[in-house]
Amino acid sequence: RAEWQGIIVAGTALLDHASISHAAFGLKCEFRDDDDSLSVSNSIVGDNYGDGIYVYAENNAQAELNVTDSVVSDNSGHGIYVDAYNGTTRIESDLRGNEVSGNGKYGVHLYGRNGSASILSQISGNTISGNSEYGVYVNHTYGSYSDHSLDNNEIHTSGKNLYARYYRANSSSLISVANNEIHDGTAGIEFNLTNTSLSPQINDNKMFGHSQSG
Repeated sequence: RAEWQGIIVAGTALLDHASISHAAFGLKCEFRDDDDSLSVSNSIVGDNYGDGIYVYAENNAQAELNVTDSVVSDNSGHGIYVDAYNGTTRIESDLRGNEVSGNGKYGVHLYGRNGSASILSQISGNTISGNSEYGVYVNHTYGSYSDHSLDNNEIHTSGKNLYARYYRANSSSLISVANNEIHDGTAGIEFNLTNTSLSPQINDNKMFGHSQSG
């Protein structure tokens, strides 16, 4: 049973050395205007009943998410969920040096949907482990655009450790997966492309211990 609702942000916020736990959700942010941003550093977001960190943008907002040197763990939903919807909405996300572990759904979920919505992400130096369904789940649909770079992460024991789905997405989308250690899940790296022309860049990753495919 949640002891409190959690933190809701509409606009811009900076959290440093914060602890958010035992809430209905951890931190929920709705980006409404250009230059809105959420920064979380040196913090713990864990043991919440929904998602740990959820950010949402629509109506052509241009926003930023930065999560650094933090622990996002043991939440019943996703660890970090980035959701960009419709129009020219754009979220730039920088996730560095975090531990994202033991979450009930996905460790990191990047979801761009409809119109020309876009998510540009740098995911670097994180440990993403023990999440129930996916370590990192990238999902772009109906014209949305991605520019994702995943490098120097350790992703393991999270079902399908890295899964990317592109369904009628913008064929100019980019994704690079390099210098990661990905191990001990059902699958290592998997792409599902439907009506989307995409050339993912996958280089110099170390993969082992998967029960189905690397």
